[in-house]
Order: sequence, then structure tokens, then C-alpha cells
Amino acid sequence: MLNSVYAEQILAPVQVVAEEDDDLVDIQIIGHQQRIEREVFSNTYLPLDELLEQQAGIDIQSVGGNGQHSFPTIRGSSGKQVLVFWDGMLINDLNGGSADIGSLSLSSAGKIDIYRGMSPIELSPTAVGGVINIQSQELDDNSGEAGITLGSFETIELFVSHKISSDRASLYFNVNSFQSSNNFSYLEQAPVNSPNDPAIEQRENNGVENKSILTKAHYDFSDAIRLDASAQLQNGKREISSRINTSTNTAYLAQDAYRIQTALSHNHQQLGRTQLRLAMQKSDELYDDEGSNVGIGSQYNVYITDKNSIGLQHDVKFNRASIVFSTGLENEQVKTDFPHEDNSPESCSLGGKCETDFTRNALNFGTRFNIALTDSLSFMQQIAKLEYNDKNISNDIEQEFDQKFSATTYDTGLSYQLSNGLAAYVKTGKQVRPPSSSELFGDRGTTKGNPDLVAEKSQYNEIGLSLNHSIITFDTSIYQRTLTDTITPSTDSRGIISFENIAKTQHTGIELTSSFDWSNQWRSSLNLTLQDNKIIDHDNHAFIGNQVGDYSQIHSYFSTSWHWQNLSILGSQSYQNGGYYNSLNSLPRDTKSEWNLSATWQQLDWLVSLEGKNLTDNRARDYPSIPEPGRQFYLKFIYNW
Repeated sequence: MLNSVYAEQILAPVQVVAEEDDDLVDIQIIGHQQRIEREVFSNTYLPLDELLEQQAGIDIQSVGGNGQHSFPTIRGSSGKQVLVFWDGMLINDLNGGSADIGSLSLSSAGKIDIYRGMSPIELSPTAVGGVINIQSQELDDNSGEAGITLGSFETIELFVSHKISSDRASLYFNVNSFQSSNNFSYLEQAPVNSPNDPAIEQRENNGVENKSILTKAHYDFSDAIRLDASAQLQNGKREISSRINTSTNTAYLAQDAYRIQTALSHNHQQLGRTQLRLAMQKSDELYDDEGSNVGIGSQYNVYITDKNSIGLQHDVKFNRASIVFSTGLENEQVKTDFPHEDNSPESCSLGGKCETDFTRNALNFGTRFNIALTDSLSFMQQIAKLEYNDKNISNDIEQEFDQKFSATTYDTGLSYQLSNGLAAYVKTGKQVRPPSSSELFGDRGTTKGNPDLVAEKSQYNEIGLSLNHSIITFDTSIYQRTLTDTITPSTDSRGIISFENIAKTQHTGIELTSSFDWSNQWRSSLNLTLQDNKIIDHDNHAFIGNQVGDYSQIHSYFSTSWHWQNLSILGSQSYQNGGYYNSLNSLPRDTKSEWNLSATWQQLDWLVSLEGKNLTDNRARDYPSIPEPGRQFYLKFIYNW
């Protein structure tokens, strides 16, 4: 059976609890956490970046177009401060790079968990901004589904999924193919041929092609012992537009990646569950801009990232308490190569391109316990210790280093269950983010770094209130976070970027996630964010008191849906206002106001939907120099068996 198209977002006020036996990650957390079920995003064309941008407290930075580069920020964090996982496997580089969510298809996703302002130790001991964990789809036994999406800018997505099951074992696979030319029309203020005469042009060199295969299997050796395994293969090519829109631009980024994971679990009725997890990941990237259209000069760069990890976790549940112990060892190697250039030590120092071999070994261990002090009062404490050992070998001796880093993080929460479904909580914690490899020794060898960087540190406080009622459900929180030793890039006269700990920022905000069931056929939801991201200290005093760049101050998403028999109609409106593109506050951000409308018809074994996005043709930009596509239309068909 297809999932109901009337289903809306399922909220989990105060805590997220994953109860399915086959979940690779089973987490209980106090705070404004959230679970998005598959029904919310599977029946229409709703990519991950658009889905996350609808949620309270989350901003998305995108370069424009379907499948193009985009990354999430939570509560005023940077992209590097938010970790994204798939079935508990880190999508970001271990060295701290932003997760590119534009290349991730949701055709194989089952649910998405969002943890704001902290990271559960089961996933990572360090995430200053928060965590997004995508979990794979769970089909019914011996069933499958296939779908096709056709839409604007020559967008086409095809997928097929199937699950084979027996009494003790199951095998699931998903194959996905996505492509889009993304050559949308927009108003170019300074065309190449006539800079003084604005004209309508087609976006050039902005296409995307992605292919992926996901397989997942399990085998029950007994009622107590279970083996899970998953493999994800990705192949993609992303064209890279330049600021000057020209057909001569042929820059692109090509990537091949795989992720493999196995988990052996043992459940004991009294002693709890023990899980041993092994994971391997590899990514090969080719950045080709030999025409010198994008970035700093001509580039033909090869990046190879290898990650291996082993983790051990033990969970024990008692009548009024639960305890989690977690430890993990991770190794990541990042190698850069410039095969079309002479990379002698002299040219490396002069040109800024240095072949590097960066290795990071990370050890982490921690615990979290939840205790029901009374029938209404619960307490949570999480403490984690992490140790990093970084080593870099480079053509430039100034960028070679061998150093160690260690830190302790904690999160403390207290929740109180009031009458009639009303609950409140308070929470505080400290997080850290070690410098990434790109910040330590440069952007994978193409810019200048600084091995003397220290970790960013975050201290936060949060209070929240939630209500579960037959008609109204809401989850609201007020947070305050101070980030010290903020790592900020700066550029010299040659365009070479370096990184420094030069700022201190303060982030405050109010988040609201709510739904209203007016009747059995009519439901509405409202997600609202009010935030203030201020620079409170900076080496350059001209920045003090300014808003941190790249964040809106008001962000809302309202939707209302009506369901009658086989037909569902959903209308929504997204609004963003306030903030600046830069921390100097000289460029105010565009105001975004988009209306969307979709209609879905569902039979027993098939579904078809028609959707219009951004019907107001709003062209608000995430980046001041990158145009947005405007009005779009999509047709999606799904068949299941």
C-alpha cells in the first residue's frame, strides 16, 4: 500500500524516540527535536534542501537549481557546524567540511531526524549547530515501488525500490537516476555582450547528473543476535556556473563515492543491547576549471577522501532510567593532487597550490543517561570526550604539522510533564568544533591555511514548551548560544584565502513547530523562526554589533491541506525577511515570498501528483551574485506492488 497522502509531519515534542527493532540508531533526547516521516516528502517532488528549509530554525544556502550545491545551517551555525548522517554514517568529511545535501535523493529515505543545537553521542560527540540523520526506507515484506518525476528545466528523476524478506532475513535495494539542465531564464543585470543593458538570459553550465544505488540487508542469527549491513554507491557530475554567465564556461565537479556499513547487535532482556559497527567510505572528486572561469585561476584538481571507523555502543533500560555508553575510533585521509601542474616546493609557495596528504585520527567516548525522577519529572545528562590527532604532509613545509587536540562536551536537560499533554523543558550544554583540514592547511591545498587555529567553542541555553492535543500540536523553544574563537576566512591582494580565530558571535532565537487538525479532512501547519545572530567581538572593530552574514531574521512556512477520498490538495507559503549577505551589513538580503500548490490523486497501488512551485515567481537569492530559477512545475507518478 502507498502511504497516505494526507499524512503530515509527525512531531515528537521534548524527545525523539526511535522504537523500531531494525533502527540502526535508537535515540532519546530532551529538547526541540523533530522527526519527519516519509509521507511528508515522498508523494511530490520535494528535495532534501527544500524540505529542511520548511522547518523551524533551519536555513539553506543554495547556489540555485535542482540538485545543485546546498548545505543546511541550524540556529545561526555555519554549514561546517551541522553534521548530516545517513543511517548513522557521516556525510560530512570527518575533517569538518559542509555536507552537500543537494546530491542526496530522498527516494530511498524513510524518515529524517533533526537534533537542534547538539549531537547525540551515538552519532558524534561534536556538532556545534546540530545534526540531521536520514534513515533508509522500510518497505513492507516482499513489496516494491517505482516512480518518475518530470519537471521544469528538463528535470527527470527515476527510481525503483524493492524488498525481499524471509522469516529471518531481508534485502532492500533502491536505484535512483536524476538529471536536470537547470538552464532557467533570469534577468542578467550586466550581460557579457552588453554590460550596460540588462537582458533576459539562460543560466549557463548549471546542469546536474546523479546516480545512486542503496542496498540494505539484515539477518537474525537468533532472537538475540542480528546482523545489519548497508552499501550506498553514488556517481555524479555537477556543472559549475560562473559569476559571468557565458557559454564558454565548462567547469564541473565529478564525484564517485561509496559508503559501506555493518552492525552486529546483541539484545539481552536484562543486560540491554550491545552493538558493534564498522564503516568504510571513499570519495573521489575531480574539479575541472582549466578555463579559469570559476575560483582562483586555472584548476584541474583531484581530491581523494578515505574514512574508516569502528564504534561500540551499549544501551541499558530500566524501569525508570536508561543509559547509553558509546565509543568510536575514526580515521580519515584527504589527499590532493594537481596532475596538470608542476608542484615543486617553490611553485607551491608562490601559487598557493600544494599537494597535501592530511590524516586525522579521532577517538571519542561518552555516556548519556535519562532518569525519571518522578512520574512527571525527567533528567538527561550527556558527557563526551574526544581526542584528535592531525598530521599533514605538504610540498610547502610551512603547512606541515603534527598536532593533537582534546575536548569535553556536555548536554544537560530537565523536562516536566504537565497536565493535558503540556510539557516543558530546560537545557544547557557546551559543544566544540575542531578546525577542518581546509581551515588548517588551506582549501584542499589551493589556499593558505593556518595550523595554529584553535577549536570553535559553543555554550548554549534553551527552554521549551510543547503541547499534544487532539486538535492542536505545537513545539516551541527559546535558545541563546555564544560561539567563541569563530573561524573566519580572509583574502589577501592575490585572492589567497587564510583562516583565523577572530570573532565571537551570539545567537538567540524563537522556534515554533505546530499543526492544527480542523477536521478529519483539513489540516494546517505553521513553522516559524525569529532569530538574531550578532557579532559581539571581532579583531576588526567595524564588525562589532553587526548581524552575522547569510541569515534571515524572520523565517516562516505555512501549509494547509485538504483531503477527500482519493484527492489531496496542499497549499503552502514560505517567507524570509531581514538579515544581510555579508557581515559588514552593507548588502541586505532579498525578501523571499513563495507560494506553492499541489494536487495528488491516490488509488490502491498508484499515485499521481501535479505541483506548482514558487507560483509568485519570486527570485530572492541566497547569494547576491547567483540567480534563482523562479516558477516551476512538476509531475510525479508512483506505482507500488
